[in-house]
Amino acid sequence: MYRIDGQTPGAQYSIGVSEGGGVTKVSVAVRFGKAVVPEAFRVVWKEPCVDCYSTLSPSIRCDRGLHPDWRPQKTEAYINQFMPVHQVISLQGRNRMCIAVSDVETPVTIRSGVCETDACMEYTVEFFTKPTAAREAYSAVIRIDRRDIPYEESASDAVKWWREDMGYATASVPAAATDPVYSSWYSFHHRVNREGLLRECQLARPLGMKTLIIDDGWQTSLDIGGYSYCGDWQPAVGKMGDMRGLIADIHRLGMRVLLWFSAPFMGKNAARFDEFRGMFINGNERGGVYYLDPRYAKVRAYITERLTSAMTDWELDGLKIDFVNNFVPNENTAAAKPEMDCPSFTDAVGRLMRDIYGAVTSIRPDALIEFRQSYIGPAMCQCANILRVADSPADAIRNRADVLNIRLFNPGVMVHSDMLMWHAEDSVDSAAVQLANTLYAVPQISVHIEALPEEQRRMLKYYLDFWTRYKKVLLEGKLTALCPESRYVQACAALGDTAVVTCYADCLVTAQTLKLVVINASMRNELVIKNCGNRRYRINDCMGTTLASGVVGDALASFEVPRGGMVFLTCE
Repeated sequence: MYRIDGQTPGAQYSIGVSEGGGVTKVSVAVRFGKAVVPEAFRVVWKEPCVDCYSTLSPSIRCDRGLHPDWRPQKTEAYINQFMPVHQVISLQGRNRMCIAVSDVETPVTIRSGVCETDACMEYTVEFFTKPTAAREAYSAVIRIDRRDIPYEESASDAVKWWREDMGYATASVPAAATDPVYSSWYSFHHRVNREGLLRECQLARPLGMKTLIIDDGWQTSLDIGGYSYCGDWQPAVGKMGDMRGLIADIHRLGMRVLLWFSAPFMGKNAARFDEFRGMFINGNERGGVYYLDPRYAKVRAYITERLTSAMTDWELDGLKIDFVNNFVPNENTAAAKPEMDCPSFTDAVGRLMRDIYGAVTSIRPDALIEFRQSYIGPAMCQCANILRVADSPADAIRNRADVLNIRLFNPGVMVHSDMLMWHAEDSVDSAAVQLANTLYAVPQISVHIEALPEEQRRMLKYYLDFWTRYKKVLLEGKLTALCPESRYVQACAALGDTAVVTCYADCLVTAQTLKLVVINASMRNELVIKNCGNRRYRINDCMGTTLASGVVGDALASFEVPRGGMVFLTCE
């Protein structure tokens, strides 16, 4: 049933198959006879395409159809790029095929595509899809889950396998990682400055935000984009003043501070540029910035020292470590050299991230470390306690879909939304939809609070208060999400006797807990709830104003709830 394509002449390949608990494990091994840079090879098999409707993985973010075999759906993964898991799902949201690979660090691509000639699905797991270090042998296990169970459970079990059987335990999560955040990125961009940050923090803290992320721009006097001054990691004094003093002032306002760093970047205008010449991944200038090559011990030591010095010198509470996904070889990257103490890219990236995490947490055990989508796989989750959705400015749909994707494939890890932004001239209910779409993650806010009209401030305060009150349910409850092929039409988190449901397009909800909150993030002004007879209800708009209350008479009830509003139901 399983075959290996693309075999290297002279190498010895083998496949072993075992079954247990409805899960198949395909063991793949190859011996090359000598140390060589492995060429790509593929494990291929076919199965009838029965009750298959859509495809899902953390890296498939938009088009989730099945695709033909000549243009298959694919999941590309390596140590700092997503994770090797790929799922085919029925229309009812049941698992039909969930493929995961034990090796989460080596470049792997998983594909699925429908064969036009026989209505079968062809599955391919391709290894060594990018150049790696030389080796004499290799082995991995492909875990194939065909159980007819909810797709969320199958995805969670694949992750559990990595953590428990493959040794990829996640970093511990400090309580502070669950507090709402104010980020300077969309609100300030490179125009970030001391006075503006202090004004916004004075407004953000009473609204419920307890952490500030000072994003890109603090290290350059320029007010425009570009990274040519990255690498020295010294503050632009004209904009930021004394950095230690600024952090102390923000601490006095009751907020923690994380500082942005782009780990790979060395700009051509940095004072240390010439010192690292010849130690870059890319040999061509890209926007005035080069990417440091972590295969050199000097590079890893320098990056780690810069980040840990910032922690101690400025008394930071944590770090936002950006662009880790740029640690990847390309056509201009030099082959391994004797002066590289770690010739493998994947090994070097892993060592660098573990060095940073170990050094930072030795200074401050409860330090917050944020990584960004797409470096959210099992190896990266050992080195960060916050995973943030990739940039989705004002895009509630993409933010929502990615929050749920990361949550479903990273249970127990603290997921943050991309920074929420909207225009001050937008309607208050339209702005509220930005928050309603990301309730199952820790909210990050990036608007100029000072410029918001009063209604929008009231809405923001109400939503952050609501989120804080229900965050244990939202973050720790059992998470289910309907219709991943449509980037989710409804989601629910349930814990104990309480559930919080958000309706994005499907506005029909069944009450299954004693306490229920339903949020309207849809285009309609009506929610229909089943099994809710003899319950007390209260309807609030997006600013917390109560619009109606009473006792439900019928088991099936329709509630008029405005966009961004909520209905609260409790048993008598």
